[in-house]
Amino acid sequence: MPSCNSSLISRSAAFLAAAVMVSLSLTGCGMQESTSDGNSFVSNATISGKMMGGQQPILGATINLYAVGTTGYGSAPTLLATTTSGSGGSFQFSQVTTQSGPSSTVNATYGCPSNTSLLYLTAAGGDPTNTGSFSNPSIKLLDAIGACSTVKTGFYNIDEVSTVVSTAALQQYINPINETIGSPTTTGTGSTVSAASTGISNAFALVASILNYQYGVVNPTYNPTSAVGTVTATPEVAKINTIADILAACINTTSASSGPCNALYAAATPVPTALAAATNFATSYSPQPTAQDTLQAALFMLQNPASAGTQVTSCNGATTTTNLQCLFSLVSATPPFTAVTAQPTDWTVGVTYSSTSTQTVGASTVGYLNEPEYLAVDKSGNVWINNYVVPTGTGIGNGMTELSPTGGILQQVLTGSNLLNGPRIPVIDPSGNIWSPNVGSTSKTSTLGYVKSVVEFPVNGTSTSGNLFNTNGAGPFALASDGAGNIFVAETTTAVANTGGSTATIISPTGTAYAASIYASMAVDSNFDVWVSSDAALMSAFTPPTSGTTYNYLSTTSGVTDSVGTAIDKANNVFVANYVTGGAVENKFILSGGAITPVTGSPYSGTGLTKSSYSVIDGSGNTWTTTDAAAGPITEISNAGVALSPSTGFVHTYYYPQGIAVDPSGNVWIGTEAGDTKALTAAGTNGPGGAAAGGYIVEIIGAAVPVITPIAAGLPTTAGGTSHLGTTPQ
Repeated sequence: MPSCNSSLISRSAAFLAAAVMVSLSLTGCGMQESTSDGNSFVSNATISGKMMGGQQPILGATINLYAVGTTGYGSAPTLLATTTSGSGGSFQFSQVTTQSGPSSTVNATYGCPSNTSLLYLTAAGGDPTNTGSFSNPSIKLLDAIGACSTVKTGFYNIDEVSTVVSTAALQQYINPINETIGSPTTTGTGSTVSAASTGISNAFALVASILNYQYGVVNPTYNPTSAVGTVTATPEVAKINTIADILAACINTTSASSGPCNALYAAATPVPTALAAATNFATSYSPQPTAQDTLQAALFMLQNPASAGTQVTSCNGATTTTNLQCLFSLVSATPPFTAVTAQPTDWTVGVTYSSTSTQTVGASTVGYLNEPEYLAVDKSGNVWINNYVVPTGTGIGNGMTELSPTGGILQQVLTGSNLLNGPRIPVIDPSGNIWSPNVGSTSKTSTLGYVKSVVEFPVNGTSTSGNLFNTNGAGPFALASDGAGNIFVAETTTAVANTGGSTATIISPTGTAYAASIYASMAVDSNFDVWVSSDAALMSAFTPPTSGTTYNYLSTTSGVTDSVGTAIDKANNVFVANYVTGGAVENKFILSGGAITPVTGSPYSGTGLTKSSYSVIDGSGNTWTTTDAAAGPITEISNAGVALSPSTGFVHTYYYPQGIAVDPSGNVWIGTEAGDTKALTAAGTNGPGGAAAGGYIVEIIGAAVPVITPIAAGLPTTAGGTSHLGTTPQ
């Protein structure tokens, strides 16, 4: 065993004596990074690296190189090459350019099936003492290394951190039983929607951004590639390290039946069978599996982040009351990676993206991320963000910023005079055009006046020359698109339909009591019924006419206390977040017999909801909702109304989270009020480290089921067709 710390050796020796040689426990050295030999031990390797358990090399492990499966989520991959880790944990693979896959007898040489084939490494078994005297079959690690054409001459340190980052990003593509990684290669719903291959490619790219492959650690901060400006990405290093340290407790023993391994497998519970329908692999959890190796344990922790299920009471010789407590207790006093100091409330991990970059437009300075409250995701997984705060200077409104799937700034648009002014949730139509409502709040527009309009940013990259159309009410507050590309607008006293030109049609029947407020939201179902929340005890729907042009108006107050966020699933169930301090609920409605009818069991309470704001549906019909409070959090409920997040919600770095979106990889993006005047005067709330200016958004990595984007692309092109809302790309 390497003498990286003399006190470590004495502790290990003492443990050996006490354990009477039941198993050898190798406590990792308490350092943040390991050093690498680079390629010094190889001469012609295309892919080389080391397998490490904590900070200690693992000898004799089976290292496999795979290309991801292409026939479905978690489908069987192609084994391209295999080898065994040598002294110091070293391994290498050589690429043969004349091959298009593995050799006839799989060995350490391989060829790319295609340049875009996504590759990953697994490392299983081996001796964590690096002596050749032991073998721990519980060991299994993962490293998602990227497209075949980009991994040449790379060095990869496979360890617990690479496993956690890779598993988090790819968890929706990993079969939880056999640990195979794959996705469909095409989408069956048209070229205007996100493809499954896009989602998994973006997930691999996220791993490459977060992970320092050479050292097997998380980059504490990094700058995603941007076309303009600069974004600082801050992963939750300590939380990722904590999960890695928990895995290391088992990996750094010489027996699969060691106390730490037994505790890990007992407490890292898979998704309970009763909640399996809320996952991307529903049938895999019945009957209930038990983790057999450390990769499966990591996957269960991330797919079941609240550690729901049977709770352990005995953990590695200690008494515990919860699975979370047991798992956290496995972190050693001198862990190989610097962990959090307090037990987490869940195992989700995230990244915060902040920016203080600005651009000058006319006489104004416009921030790229400045109170980035509202967002939407396009078919490529790019995130379009409306910055709600007004920039400095005169004559210019807010800007809309496009981020790449890895968080870099691609462009900022609609910064011209009177284009964006108090913009709210952007909407992307089936063709990819971006639409924005402008509230024109006087509190945000001191030099700009009370501009109220809807603007469009066409996909061809040419901004409109002015407002698409001005509206007459105190709004517009919300937009929605149907599957044909018609845009619907909610105002204070009317609902407006727009077919893409400059002429709007009022669809509210004369004399109705319809009302909306600044916090209203809209959604369209597959019958092209238009649903509108009101920020009051009212939920409304406008149904298309059987003849003529006048829509039918329906409303309900049943179970509604303060309707805000609105989201619809493939069965046309409408989920409505109710903003009630200390007792928020989620309503679920459906149109039945010409009336808005609550679904049995609705409203759903006891789900940790409070001050609920905006909602989104993921690819299994689960509802994700933001909480309008200084620290959030984010809640998740199943389609049947069962809480999937803990009572505390999913806790990350938030500042009054508002808009929310799920991308084709299963990442959850949250807009925040960071950058507004409240944040600028509250120390540490404007961004990681308390940046003096700018704002930030948050990404929860891989926690949701991938969903078709944009939302409108999940709708049929004609009313009554098949809905793909809240379904996975296929």
